Amino acid sequence: MPSVNTTSIREELASAEKQLDVLVSAGKVSDESRVLINTLLMMLKLLVSVFLEKNTRKNSNNSSLPSSQTSRDRSSKKTRSKSGKHENKADIGAFDPTRTVENTTVVP
Repeated sequence: MPSVNTTSIREELASAEKQLDVLVSAGKVSDESRVLINTLLMMLKLLVSVFLEKNTRKNSNNSSLPSSQTSRDRSSKKTRSKSGKHENKADIGAFDPTRTVENTTVVP
């Protein structure tokens, strides 16, 4: 799995902020554009902090067993096979994808 250096991404975001400040002080960026770009930079920082930082603190909920040794949840309905080749029509149940057309004729 590829890894991303979060420090370099944060440095690039800081560099972009500094360049924006220089352009704003020189009068080359309007106030509306500055607000928009600052908002986008803030959202990028949020995405970096949410998706690229993988520190999970151990607590009483996740410290007893590794995820590979927990029991499988079998409380949901069975799902059909991914390939669709071994699909049994009787197992579809309430999720029947077929459609029934009824014609009613009224005789006076």
